[in-house]
Amino acid sequence: MGPNEKVALEQRLEATALLAGGIAHDFKNLLTVALGYIEMASTEAAVPEKVVLYCEKASEAVQRSTRLMQQMLSFTRVSCPNKKPLDFGRILKNSVIIAIGESPVTADFTYDKDPLLCEADERQMAQVISILVTNAIQAMPAGGKLSVTAGNRAFAPGDHYALAGGEYCRVTFTDSGTGIAAEDLPHIFDPFFTTKSKCSGLGLPIAYAILKYHGGFIEALPGQGAGASFALYLPVAIAAA
Repeated sequence: MGPNEKVALEQRLEATALLAGGIAHDFKNLLTVALGYIEMASTEAAVPEKVVLYCEKASEAVQRSTRLMQQMLSFTRVSCPNKKPLDFGRILKNSVIIAIGESPVTADFTYDKDPLLCEADERQMAQVISILVTNAIQAMPAGGKLSVTAGNRAFAPGDHYALAGGEYCRVTFTDSGTGIAAEDLPHIFDPFFTTKSKCSGLGLPIAYAILKYHGGFIEALPGQGAGASFALYLPVAIAAA
């Protein structure tokens, strides 16, 4: 094993250790909360309403631990996307509307005239869109607007530091929330980094990994007004299925 391979191996082992440590820490905390509420419920047998409340809190903690495990399973599957030519404009709008659901957030869409045809895994793309919309909703608890803009852009080699030359579909998601603090910007794609108390910090890293394995990219755009703004890039396909 040469020096470069050794360094790369050590970096992978370090990253794996950090990831495993983060999972263990979050999972232990959630189980501790659940067990704590169960113990409290067992001491309040004479007060049924307290037993019900504590059991509900314990159930909520278990459900959050289940979601954490589901996110980790998603993280392990992103390396094998089932890519095919897709009408990404249709998937984009449908996925945004589904993710918004009954929340007080509204969305508007601006598409270029060119067809938005991408080579992608439809299920994984819906997951990326859901992650971004969910983040926007959490940033606007009292309601607000999510602006979605999409169009094709050509990049020559070196135009964008993370993209090879070629044509890409570029989609931006801009919300009217509080935005991202400057000191948080370099860390928002780090596994388990979060500024929200009830979030695992895995959503954006999963989105990042999915786009990477599609030959694309996702980035946070600084200085886009009061809200947060993200841009994702996907290679353009020749024809839609």
